[in-house]
Amino acid sequence: MRSMIFLIFAVSLAWGQTETQPLNRARLNGPVFHDAIFQKEKSGHTLFLECMEAIRKHWIVDAYKGAQAAQIDMDMKLRIQPPRQIAHLNGEPLQFQVDLSGIALPSGLYRFELLGELGHMDLIRSPSRKMTVLHSGQSFADQPLPRSPNANLQNFYSFAMRYLGKLQTQVTGGAGYRLKYVGSGNMEGQLIDRISIAKVRKRKANRPRKKQPVPMNKIWTFWQDGQYEIWLYQSTKLPAAVFYSNPEDHIYANIRFLSGADGLPNTLIFQNNSAGFQGHSEIELLFHPNHTVQQVTFSMRTTQGHDVSFQAEISYQDQFDPRFFQAIPPFGYQKMNPDHQKLLILAQVAGQLLNLQNHGLQLKNFKF
Repeated sequence: MRSMIFLIFAVSLAWGQTETQPLNRARLNGPVFHDAIFQKEKSGHTLFLECMEAIRKHWIVDAYKGAQAAQIDMDMKLRIQPPRQIAHLNGEPLQFQVDLSGIALPSGLYRFELLGELGHMDLIRSPSRKMTVLHSGQSFADQPLPRSPNANLQNFYSFAMRYLGKLQTQVTGGAGYRLKYVGSGNMEGQLIDRISIAKVRKRKANRPRKKQPVPMNKIWTFWQDGQYEIWLYQSTKLPAAVFYSNPEDHIYANIRFLSGADGLPNTLIFQNNSAGFQGHSEIELLFHPNHTVQQVTFSMRTTQGHDVSFQAEISYQDQFDPRFFQAIPPFGYQKMNPDHQKLLILAQVAGQLLNLQNHGLQLKNFKF
C-alpha cells in the first residue's frame, strides 16, 4: 500500500533549466516532450501546489471517508532467473505463487493469511506487536512494536491526506528542496508544464562516490534524495509523467500516468533504467462507481528475465472487529527467533540455503 502511494505521489525534479546527463538517463524509454517554450510568468512553487490540490480533488475522493478497513485478496507470481555467473551450476529459475487474503486498516494494523510455496502462514500486526505464524512449521516469531504514528487514523481518506500533506510540507516547508518551472510544451498533443524539485545537498570535495546500490535500510527513504522532474497537464494540473534520477544510489526511472476523462489514473507505466535492473512495469487500476480503487493489477519484467505479477481485489468496510488483529500464537506452536524462521520459510521455496544464496537473496536483509 505504501509503495503504491509513493509511486502515485512522489513528485519532484532536477534543479535548473539545462538537462543533466543523469536526468537524460532517467528519460530513456519514457514519454517525449515537443515544442518547448518558456513562460516566465509561471512559478514552479505555484504549479506544485496546484498539482497537490488536483490530486486531492480527483484521486482522494470523499468515499474513502467511510472506508475504515480494506479487505484485500491477492494472488502473486514470481519468477527469478539465476545470475549468469552461476547459471552453469543451477539453470532453473526460482519461482513460486502466493495467495494472500486479509484485512488492513489505515492505522497500520493488518492480518493476512498467506498460502503457496512459501508455506501456510498468518502475518499479523497488532497495536503492540508484529507476529508471523507458520502453520506448516507449527512455529511463530514475534517482536514488540512502538506506537504507530498512524494509530489514530480512522479511515483511508485521512490516511491518504496525511501522506500527501507530509509530501507537500517536506517539499515546500524549508526542508532544503528547490522548486522551479522549467518550461512548457506538448506530449502527444496534450499541453503540459514542467517543474523541477531537487534536494540541495553539499558534497564534500574529498567524499568518495558510493559504488554499491541503495542499501535495504534506505529503501523507503532514497526517493527523498536525487532529482525529479514532473510534467503536469495544463488542463487538470494532474501528473502526466515523473522522471527520477539519483546518481549516488544508481537509480534512474520514469513513470507515466494514463488517466480517463474523470482524472483517475487507469494505468501507470513504470520504466526502471537503473544499472543492473532495467525493466518495464505496468500498474492497472479499476475503480468502484464511487471512484475508490477496486482492483490493482501489476506486472513487471526485467532485462534479466525476472517476472513478477499480481492482481489484488479491494473492498472497503465501514466497521471491523478489533479482536481480529490480536497477535495470539496458536496453542502448542514453538516460538522461534525471527531470523531462524525466515530461513525456514525461504528454505521451503528453494529447498536449500545454497540455492537462496545463488539467487542473491540476503537473508539478514529479508523483511516481512
